[in-house]
Amino acid sequence: MLMVGGIDQVYEIEYLFCNKGIDLTHNPEFTTCEVCMAYADYHDLMEIKEKLVSGVVKNIISSYKITYHPDSPEGQGYEIDFTLPFWRIHMVE
Repeated sequence: MLMVGGIDQVYEIEYLFCNKGIDLTHNPEFTTCEVCMAYADYHDLMEIKEKLVSGVVKNIISSYKITYHPDSPEGQGYEIDFTLPFWRIHMVE
């Protein structure tokens, strides 16, 4: 509605809950961030999302690099680098 009213850029941070079971691979409670921009293409939106994710990681961890442990804190760790720009995979349109 805001974009129809003339505001070109809007965002929404929303807390969601799905009425489903919880286990190690699924959490029914989560937060989303939706961004809408008039007159922008997907390159503009990718740049904004990159800055958002990179900035959040830097502000929380004080570094752009984190160690991810998919199985358990004691299991094999993988370094993830959130330094800009992110690596992109090109796909056939």
